[in-house]
Amino acid sequence: MPRFVVPSIDKVMTIKPQGPGGLTIVVPYRDRRTHLLEFIPYMEEFLAGDFRFLIVEQADRKAFNKGALLNIGFTLARGNTDWVAFHDIDLLPMDAECDYSEPETVRHLAGAVEQFGWTMPYSDHVGGVLVISPHIFEAVNGYSNNYWGWGCEDDDFFLRLWAHRIRIERRPGRYRSLQHPRAEPGSENRRILSSVLSSLKEPTSGCHHDVFKSDGLSSLTYHPLDTVPLHLAYDFHGRIGTSHQLIRVSLE
Repeated sequence: MPRFVVPSIDKVMTIKPQGPGGLTIVVPYRDRRTHLLEFIPYMEEFLAGDFRFLIVEQADRKAFNKGALLNIGFTLARGNTDWVAFHDIDLLPMDAECDYSEPETVRHLAGAVEQFGWTMPYSDHVGGVLVISPHIFEAVNGYSNNYWGWGCEDDDFFLRLWAHRIRIERRPGRYRSLQHPRAEPGSENRRILSSVLSSLKEPTSGCHHDVFKSDGLSSLTYHPLDTVPLHLAYDFHGRIGTSHQLIRVSLE
């Protein structure tokens, strides 16, 4: 398979911090070195201003758990950031609709993705790139930690936003897709999501918020292994800033 080559671009926007923390971009990561070496310099060219990357690497042998890694990244950034972008490493923004500025609530950016024919796979999709205020992420208890392997953690997060009646701002931002083999779906993920849906439909379940109280930021457990500056962990030849970090963790 040939290496995917992205076009050169001009900077299209500047991040203007509203407080001391600026923007933190949290990227869940494992075994995507080629993507990482392309993604970070590209994003530094695309964005300008006060932002940093937290690359959260799952360093154990368990199935990949995207939701837990995003929760970890948020937890580590909390108190030192004004807003957060959760970002897949295989998506590269191409135009000004890819707006990473501070949102009022929640902003979904990946509305026109190359691998989906320059659209979204379905109307309730909130995967790919999501920009969010910390107080909203905390209000919905973050992502679920229960989805191991590919799939359904983003759908679960949509249901959390829906249950809390949080408006999602949609932007038709165009994103190039970096090629990679399709991951194996988690064997239990659809069953878990179906159980969540059933709980939300149950008239005796009480407040919809309660369905998500026991799974998310409140139940997050992990082992931090090490934290290193990203420019030292990988050979970027001085092409990136020094504030970006790589955090290696193992999950419980």
